Amino acid sequence: MPTVKYGRLIEEDTWDPDAVYKKAIMFDVDDIGKLRIRGSESLRHFLAKSILMYYLLRLKHRVVCEVEIAGCAVIDVFDIDTNVMYELETERSIANIMRNKEKYHQAGVDLVIIQLPRHTTDIGEMADYVKRFIRPD
Repeated sequence: MPTVKYGRLIEEDTWDPDAVYKKAIMFDVDDIGKLRIRGSESLRHFLAKSILMYYLLRLKHRVVCEVEIAGCAVIDVFDIDTNVMYELETERSIANIMRNKEKYHQAGVDLVIIQLPRHTTDIGEMADYVKRFIRPD
């Protein structure tokens, strides 16, 4: 007999406790392929995000920028086709990265954290650096 737990209809014999705790990734379909900026982003962060979006769109992936995980966090770039979240980090703190990994783990998708180099002024260097982290399929 099916039961409703946390707003989901779940069969008793196939009940998976991990599936109940996964958070929803919310985005508007009209935002696919659009680059968005948040007011608190640095120019280096926005540049890296735009380079990442550019290369993912060239691979014909459907990507969304600034996606919200329900009640948890905001993702920089989410690749719908490969089910991968890309988070661009300007901080070097290991504790902050571990905290982010724990937050994003609740969404049930892969997480790629790209630590941005501190003193990069060359766009070509930044593009080569960001391109190394892209998962093509």
